[in-house]
Amino acid sequence: METVPPAAPVQHVEPRAPSTPMILGIVGGVAIAIGTFLTWATVSVNFDKIAAALGIDPAQIPASVRSQGSVSVVGWDVDEGKWTLVAGIVVVVAAALLMVASSRQVVGIVILVGGAVGGGLALYDATLRKNDVIDNAASAFDSVGLPGAVRDYFSLSLGIGIWLCVAGGVVAVVAGILAMMSRQPVAAMAGDPGGFVPPPPAAPDGGFAAGGAWTGMPEAGSTTPEAGEPPTTGEPPTTGTTMSDVEPAMPEADVSKEPDAGSGTGVPAPDAPREEPPGPS
Repeated sequence: METVPPAAPVQHVEPRAPSTPMILGIVGGVAIAIGTFLTWATVSVNFDKIAAALGIDPAQIPASVRSQGSVSVVGWDVDEGKWTLVAGIVVVVAAALLMVASSRQVVGIVILVGGAVGGGLALYDATLRKNDVIDNAASAFDSVGLPGAVRDYFSLSLGIGIWLCVAGGVVAVVAGILAMMSRQPVAAMAGDPGGFVPPPPAAPDGGFAAGGAWTGMPEAGSTTPEAGEPPTTGEPPTTGTTMSDVEPAMPEADVSKEPDAGSGTGVPAPDAPREEPPGPS
């Protein structure tokens, strides 16, 4: 009889409870995404300094002009802001996958890279690009003829949005490191969420007991076959045998008791001895 090997068990990973890396990753990614739509910087014109440089009274500057002396820049308005939004979304999705991912190390790397990109771009704008923003605003006053550097008449203040992106990036980087250092989850077998179950050992005759575990004892009526012989059992053959080929077994006679005479069993009783008549004396 050809033995069919058992099917390979299907491995899957049970959803896990929210962990610290997952919570930190979601918080960091959401912070990066929200910060993209908030104010990153505000450029203001120092009208009092301009009035002093021109030798006029600061009160002569109309209020309508002063109201236009500040310009706010939202993260979404610059190219770096669009990339920070993408990075925040990637971090949130990767952090959510920590519940079902089979390799936390790979997901942790994605979270770390996303946080570094989102926070790094915001930090780059906060430290290096702020001078470019002042220069762009000062270019509108080049024709006024102000003494000294035009940029000296402007001030820049960083908004909450850019700092929120930086903070979210730092939190996401920490979440990625924790995810990479976390213990690798054990793949569970279908029907056994507690962990991996090794396949049952093969029986000497190539079979398995009920439930997939070999008990070490052959089934009733079966014998262990010799090498090169098919396994045999106590069941009658089912192939190539007809009812006519099987002779019925004759019942054995019960010799424990002898039949009584005239008991109606059909067996004659033995003859009684005859008495001879007395002869002449």
